[in-house]
Amino acid sequence: YKPLKFANINPGKAKSNGETFRCIVRELPKVDVFCLNEIRMRYEDLTNSSIWPEGYTLYTHDKIDSMGATDARDKPDALNYTAILVKNESLNECMITKNCFGPITSILIENGKKEKLVVASIYRFCENNDPRKCKYRQLFNASPMIFCDWIEKVLTLTRESSAEIILAGDWNSDFIRSGDEQQVLLRLNYLLRHLTDLCHSPTFFRGSDKPSVIDHVHVSKPGNTNLKNLRLNIKLGYH
Repeated sequence: YKPLKFANINPGKAKSNGETFRCIVRELPKVDVFCLNEIRMRYEDLTNSSIWPEGYTLYTHDKIDSMGATDARDKPDALNYTAILVKNESLNECMITKNCFGPITSILIENGKKEKLVVASIYRFCENNDPRKCKYRQLFNASPMIFCDWIEKVLTLTRESSAEIILAGDWNSDFIRSGDEQQVLLRLNYLLRHLTDLCHSPTFFRGSDKPSVIDHVHVSKPGNTNLKNLRLNIKLGYH
């Protein structure tokens, strides 16, 4: 089996006609698997195969219906936040099983040698003290700690499947900054303690703001990986 190429991309709100995805695969035609995050598209649009790039299959998490907003004025649009785009010819001999946990999309890939790999596309909402603006409260009627529950479920799936793992996405945190909820960061660091974060240089650039490392790729076998920052912010405005 040939080595696979993965790309972790936050394109922001994706176009409902699929042009965002076609732009990405035109720019990176050699990539086999794309982890896409913060795409904010309707489930009905994402699962419409007619908008997918030709020769690719898209996986996304289940539709999220707001559980926390009681006032219709506070109820956010029902959107999907992550997806995984797979080049069919690269994995046509593999079995792929989709799993989802909240806004996290994950797939379990198994090849003919029974080797298994879990790939998860991550998007972590920022905390907000205002319940009317907090996605965790609005969408799941929960505290930000539920994000750690989702990560733990991905890791449990990986362990029970005897698989390797790639967790890639926009975590909206560098895991050390003081503005994040500290109990969440402590638990995340504990859950991820056996994985290696390949991202150490800035991934997010915005105007005159200080560049930051909010995108991360955690892997179980760093010796088998190489990582390169594609700086898509320069040409496409993505990170």
